[in-house]
Amino acid sequence: MLRNHPSLYLICGGNEFPLPEGIDTLIQKRLEEIDGTRIWLDESTSEDLLRNTIGGTADGPYSIREPLWFFTDKWHPFNPEIGSVGLPNLEGLKKMMEEKDLVVPAGKEVNEVWRYHKYMGYGGMIEQLGEPADLADFVRKAQLLNYEQYRSMAEGYTSHMWDWYTGFLVWKSQNPWPALKGQFYDWYLDQNAGFYGFRHGAAPVHLMFNTADSAIYVVNTMPKERKGLRMVAVLTDEYGQEIWKKAEEMTADGYSITRLWEPDLTSSTAAVQFLKLCITYVSTGLTVDENTYWFPAGGDRQKLTGLPAAKVVGQMMKSKDGKVSVDLANSGEVAAFFVRMKVVRTSDGEMVAPVFLDDNYIVLLPGERKSIEVDLTALSQEDRNTPLLLRLEGFNLQPAVVRL
Repeated sequence: MLRNHPSLYLICGGNEFPLPEGIDTLIQKRLEEIDGTRIWLDESTSEDLLRNTIGGTADGPYSIREPLWFFTDKWHPFNPEIGSVGLPNLEGLKKMMEEKDLVVPAGKEVNEVWRYHKYMGYGGMIEQLGEPADLADFVRKAQLLNYEQYRSMAEGYTSHMWDWYTGFLVWKSQNPWPALKGQFYDWYLDQNAGFYGFRHGAAPVHLMFNTADSAIYVVNTMPKERKGLRMVAVLTDEYGQEIWKKAEEMTADGYSITRLWEPDLTSSTAAVQFLKLCITYVSTGLTVDENTYWFPAGGDRQKLTGLPAAKVVGQMMKSKDGKVSVDLANSGEVAAFFVRMKVVRTSDGEMVAPVFLDDNYIVLLPGERKSIEVDLTALSQEDRNTPLLLRLEGFNLQPAVVRL
């Protein structure tokens, strides 16, 4: 029975609103008879759970925010729901709509089919990256914003852990129908960039850039200390030339946030600067956490989408029990920016899903290599028996493929 599950911590009567008084009383009485060990809340936003200093209890917000907002604007101490954008990739849109409806939303002139599927606008942020050339370009830019939005959400809350906040829940991982907002993966089980941005930002032991004070922090959200860690931060230009670097060996105490360094982001004339952050174990060299941030000169975000052409090559290294290891390398002279990987059939180029990658939407600096694990075990037997390719796409990358 569900009531015996060890992870059941509390029982809630209603979502955002309490149950009618008579029903509430009867349920509480019955729960006392059959259990009596769990906390009872009359509603999900009960003051018993969400006492705060800003007046009232509530959840949200649910619309896109500037990344800085998550670091500077105080919200509810425990937030049971916070959500944002989540546009699917182009493959999902094509499955949801007829060809005539696959058009770029223009301001308030949103196609009725997009409105029906609950499209949430991006508040002019897509246009900051340059006017979309077509729907594919629009979706690619939306994915960049998905990534930034959800990484900032996780890091902003973490930056005030046990000070402003005790926790939060994202609304939501997936929609119960083909929708256009508030999701990490679509109805067809394809993860959008928000999934990977949030996974990086919410890593339990994490080296992060704080947008509010432009400093680098190491965060340990777990109760136990982590010993023998090596922190490395490297700032480069788009050609991989080092601008600034710091490294330190340390212990990350449990439930701690420690300010380490403040990189100089003003001394370079680079079009785009990239900040690579990494935590490894001193003893083994194994990676604990890695993160990449991008800073266009003068805040001109069109520079992110106007980088010179990059070149990435890949090779399948090993395959076992439906899991494939692929080695990627930037063999060009400029950073490959926001590289998306997807698995497609060799026969017709159609994407297959669900596929799980241990990282996606990545940045590869010139000469940098990265190993990606591609998990195909959830595919249908028919797709697993079909020749497949890993297809690479990016803002400044001509599509390339790796045979799996």
